Amino acid sequence: MTVIRRVVLILGAILGSLFLIAGIAAVAFDGQALIFRSGSMSPSIEAGALGFSHTVDATDLAVGDIVSVKTAEGQRVTHRIAAISRSGSSASLTLKGDANTIVDQHAYVVRTADRVLFEVPKLGYVAAWLTSPIGLVLLGVYAAFLLSVVFKRDDNDRRPSGGRRLAAGTSVVALVVVTVASGNGALVRPTLAAWTDEATAVSGGLKAHNVQRIDAMTCTNSGGLGGLLLGYYGTAGFTFPHKNTQYDYSVRFYNSSKVQQGSEVTVTGSGAAGGTLTYNLTATYLASLLSLGGTQYVRIYSKLKSPNSAWVSTTYREFSVQTLSVLGLGVGIKCGSETDTSDLIGPAITFTSPTGSTSGDAGTFQSVVRTACGNNRPACGTVSDPAGIKSISYQFKRVRSNGTEYFHASSGAGGIWNSSSSFEELELSSGVWKVDGLITTAYYDWNENMAFTLTVKAIDNYDNETTSSISFTLN
Repeated sequence: MTVIRRVVLILGAILGSLFLIAGIAAVAFDGQALIFRSGSMSPSIEAGALGFSHTVDATDLAVGDIVSVKTAEGQRVTHRIAAISRSGSSASLTLKGDANTIVDQHAYVVRTADRVLFEVPKLGYVAAWLTSPIGLVLLGVYAAFLLSVVFKRDDNDRRPSGGRRLAAGTSVVALVVVTVASGNGALVRPTLAAWTDEATAVSGGLKAHNVQRIDAMTCTNSGGLGGLLLGYYGTAGFTFPHKNTQYDYSVRFYNSSKVQQGSEVTVTGSGAAGGTLTYNLTATYLASLLSLGGTQYVRIYSKLKSPNSAWVSTTYREFSVQTLSVLGLGVGIKCGSETDTSDLIGPAITFTSPTGSTSGDAGTFQSVVRTACGNNRPACGTVSDPAGIKSISYQFKRVRSNGTEYFHASSGAGGIWNSSSSFEELELSSGVWKVDGLITTAYYDWNENMAFTLTVKAIDNYDNETTSSISFTLN
């Protein structure tokens, strides 16, 4: 056998022994080998290291332990425990990378976690390459070579020495371990030591602005001989507050079927914000656009000044007007009423489940809410508003023997109770809102009296806000 073949066999045997030891340790000690793909745990653990972890119960964890946990998105994050909040056999872990200046954005609720015992620098690069598709192909070629060493006879019909057969055999077994482990993640798993530092991004070309409609509008008649006949006048004056010094205003005209007619008229936004502007509409001008007689409509939109005049508010103020026509000529106009009053009414919120004043056993209560809301959601209901919903959020409070807590679905895979009373965004689809998280976490059966208050807050596209709450008790 050539020197090259001997070297290849020796290296294969060494590598194979390492993976066999790792595989045996993983089975014997319920552990995992972790490849660190990022460096936020440096200098304790650098990117490219291969760490070995052992699964422990949440009750055995302590501040300062380096643990590997799975996120709601299915990724693994390995950071040091900065704080622990315990609840029975579960624990809420606040994690932080050694190289990060702030803790991770969300806490992790776990019953078990993989605690890192030790790590080997740079070996993770080797493990990652060996378990990649290209690495596995090359390992297959290498396995074929090793098998040839085990079974091939030389020209004198002699088998290789026992040492060479042992080295080759060990390498083959190791290849099987690597191949199987890479297929199901039983031995080696990638993990992120995720960066969580804050940063400020500055753009020189990106612009954003929410163009808001005017807050109010009035219509006042004046002038014209038509005022002596049936209350028609020569002019309808539309007065409204100047919303923003960046704005001009688009006046648009619609027939009785609310189909736009003619071109818009631009009212220049001048003066200080909060002042008033007026657009005077005459029946003569309206007659040039519409077939007069009956009801027509006038809408006023806000828009940015040139050169961004294409940026127009999505909502508007609208008034109806009545016109008087003689022989096709517009001889009179009078103000009607404002037709768009949805901005005066906030969103309507209902609770499908749970409902207020309910009481009962937590375990029984879970099945009732699960049936009503589906997918293990802790609560659900509806929200509606003619103007559309801009945002909807919730605050879920629980008072029990250990104090007041608040439920936060975004803080862990199943949610978590902690002291933060902040509102969280609700999942909303087709007018149905649902609280995310697991129902078993939200209504864990502590066999004690608990008082719950669920508050839902919705804001529509006119910035009207509605807040609604229900209260119930469980035991």
